[in-house]
Amino acid sequence: MEAPRSAFALRADLRTLALLLIVGVYVASCVLGIRWGLPSRAQDAALFGDGPVWRGEDIYRLAGRGWGAADRGADVDVDPIVRGMGEPILLNESAADIARIYLRYRLYSHQPDEMIVFRALGGMKPSERDFDPKLYQYGGLFLYPVGGLLKWCGRMNLIDVGGDIASYLDRPDEFGKFYVVSRAYSAAWGLVGLLAALAIGRRLSGTGAGLLAAAFFTLMPVVVCMSHEGKPHLPGAALMLASVALALRSLGGAIEVLEARVEPEVAAVGQRRQRRAWWGMCVTCGASVGMVLSSAPIIVLIPLTAWLMRRGETRETGTSSDAASASSRSGASTVRWMLRVAAGAGCAAGTYLATNPYVAINAVRNRDVLRSNFGNSLDMYEVSRVFEGLVRVGELTAEGATAGVALTGLAGWAWLLRRHGAAGAVLVVPAAVFLLQFVMIGAGKPAEYGRFGVFADAALAIGAACLLSELLRRSGWRRKAGAVMTAAVALLTARGGYAYLRNFVTDEGPEGSRAQAARRIAEEASEAGRGYLDVGVGREPAPYCCPPMNFSAHRLRLFPSKEAWRASGSKTTKIWIETSDTGAFSEEAEGGYGFGGDETPISWANKPMTVIVVSGDSP
Repeated sequence: MEAPRSAFALRADLRTLALLLIVGVYVASCVLGIRWGLPSRAQDAALFGDGPVWRGEDIYRLAGRGWGAADRGADVDVDPIVRGMGEPILLNESAADIARIYLRYRLYSHQPDEMIVFRALGGMKPSERDFDPKLYQYGGLFLYPVGGLLKWCGRMNLIDVGGDIASYLDRPDEFGKFYVVSRAYSAAWGLVGLLAALAIGRRLSGTGAGLLAAAFFTLMPVVVCMSHEGKPHLPGAALMLASVALALRSLGGAIEVLEARVEPEVAAVGQRRQRRAWWGMCVTCGASVGMVLSSAPIIVLIPLTAWLMRRGETRETGTSSDAASASSRSGASTVRWMLRVAAGAGCAAGTYLATNPYVAINAVRNRDVLRSNFGNSLDMYEVSRVFEGLVRVGELTAEGATAGVALTGLAGWAWLLRRHGAAGAVLVVPAAVFLLQFVMIGAGKPAEYGRFGVFADAALAIGAACLLSELLRRSGWRRKAGAVMTAAVALLTARGGYAYLRNFVTDEGPEGSRAQAARRIAEEASEAGRGYLDVGVGREPAPYCCPPMNFSAHRLRLFPSKEAWRASGSKTTKIWIETSDTGAFSEEAEGGYGFGGDETPISWANKPMTVIVVSGDSP
């Protein structure tokens, strides 16, 4: 399939310069703020006050046992709290309770899910040839390379990887380097996604569209966010985009025949290269699922691509045969299609199992750990309230891709299907199936759920780039309108991405929302007449949802709601702490203080946090 003429008619040197600029912006945005929210001994003053600092050995002895159980998923809570009938629960009643809290502040980052990667790696026993991560929604293509990179960094003396949990509890800054490695691995895959977006846009609408698609991809808030988190969603999206790019390459001749742009005899040239692209697509489809399980909808690309191949082949053979053989041709092509789909699906399944061997092994040997891990995921993602899910996914798409990319991208999808038919379907159909999955389980989800939309958001960015490129190719008022729309979409996208980047950078330093809230709480503690505070929270304290404080000095209670906390009495100053997706708020009449920067709800960096202070004996 020949790439259409560039919308911008850029010289080769200018195209190269533009691509280098886009790549440079992406790399710079990944490096800035990559150390956000890491565990550190800089929190000791807040965590222990003037008292002795707890030793890592003591914290682990009291709280660290039980990690890595053979029959439990790596993401399953070791000590879940059983909530009572609306009654508050005292969270720091015993030394073991306090140790469990301190363990989280010593090892966890400000992103609640990043730690499960290291829980999974830490549960392996290489000396016993046990490499079971007990974590399967995050695939082996993410977990094992991160483990390998950590091992390499250890050999290069960049990180100490020889310690046990107790030693890292004494050296949280050293453990924080683990997060940097996993984030860098995720960000590197984002570069693959950028190049795949470039290739798709170029094949669909020319080099200018490809460059514009790569630029939108780089600037989108969801990409900026996920390139700063050690999680597999951006790598999975990159592999899905690579699958689409390979599918377009594998269909080159068939698409040109279907669009009547070349003769069948001409399309036959280069079929070997197209077959290689087909098998490459099958491998990357399986690798996508092997990276993160939520990438499974990309498998629809295999039967879709095979069907489009079949249509092109039928048209080729139909030009030289009479009508009497039409039925025979149709039957033979159907059989070829079924065999091709079966072979492609087998290749994808083999790739998945090669990168996630313990899914098959434990299906026979240890089904309890599969039930534990998958059951935990299914509890979080159930199909219900589809219309509410549609509305929620619309909100998160507008946040992750920006409204400009989302709306222009939808129009671009329609234009691609109308203008390019088969080629447009290769991008739009898997993205639509992915969005359907997104919608089915999207009802009531928090804003961080937007991370699942990276692939769909990227497909919208490509659709927007192709449509805008077409307008810029026109003349007169259409070209002017295209220029205005392109500038507007680019500025809106850059503004959204910059807000996320700024919060990552802010969270690295002392002006992050959690650091500010910690100082406010310390001030209240110093002013409290009895020397301690009565602290209420809506979830178990951890670095991502509660600022650091002296948990052994204050009374810490878990309430079912803020209203229940308000109704409780206290003989000393009482405080309520909560995080928010929609921005920090200050309840001045109730002694409230809000901390945080721009609203970036998909991210946990500089998360808006509210501290409400009420004096003693006040309900």
